[in-house]
Amino acid sequence: MKNTNVNLKKILRTTAARFALMWIALLSSGYAIASQGTVIDKATGKPIAGAVVATSWSGYVPIAVQTLFVCYDLEVTTTDQLGRFTISTFGKFRPFLQNKNRSIDVIASGYETDRSSKDLDYVMVPRQGTKSEQFEKANRYQRNAGCPDDKKKMLPFMKAVYKDLASLALTKKELDTADSLLWQIETIELGQKIANENSDKRELERIKQDNNLKNIQEQINTAPVLSPEAPRQQLEPAHFVPNPADT
Repeated sequence: MKNTNVNLKKILRTTAARFALMWIALLSSGYAIASQGTVIDKATGKPIAGAVVATSWSGYVPIAVQTLFVCYDLEVTTTDQLGRFTISTFGKFRPFLQNKNRSIDVIASGYETDRSSKDLDYVMVPRQGTKSEQFEKANRYQRNAGCPDDKKKMLPFMKAVYKDLASLALTKKELDTADSLLWQIETIELGQKIANENSDKRELERIKQDNNLKNIQEQINTAPVLSPEAPRQQLEPAHFVPNPADT
């Protein structure tokens, strides 16, 4: 009987250990438990397809001197035709982090997140303000760009942000900001050398366009001003003088 109890305890311990290892492995994968959300247009109530959703997980690493804030996982997904998206509930398993937090950013071209959004149900409204004000709102989404270890994870989100910035950029500063993000995208996809070359080409093209605009403006400013045509002098009606021979 004693041996039976010992064997039973061993089996239970082994089973518990295997279950714990399996659970840890599932959590470590980052996809053990999924959550579903939606993105809709507030005015119409219709789903927004193709919206890009970036979810990041962060926490604090306790160390001797001070705590270190880290972003330890990131997922990027796109909404389907019904405006739905799926993300992991907990992200990757990080047992030694404290005060873990999940942050979600949704970008849909021309939209911003409305305050009525809650949980994983995101309500979007058209961006308001001038072009420059809309540009600043779109530009804030770059804050997650440095989160993942694998930068390629962030590419779909970065491209969506760049598309928005490029359509709104007006001033030289805004154009430079958009080009800087494009340089980051091309660095990840093509390598830094090619990204630098492409950025230089775009800069030269902008300089060329600026010079062309300056030349056109100078031509307009230096062109002679044509005075309006003087009114034509009306001719007096001719007086009929009879021929003496006819009289």
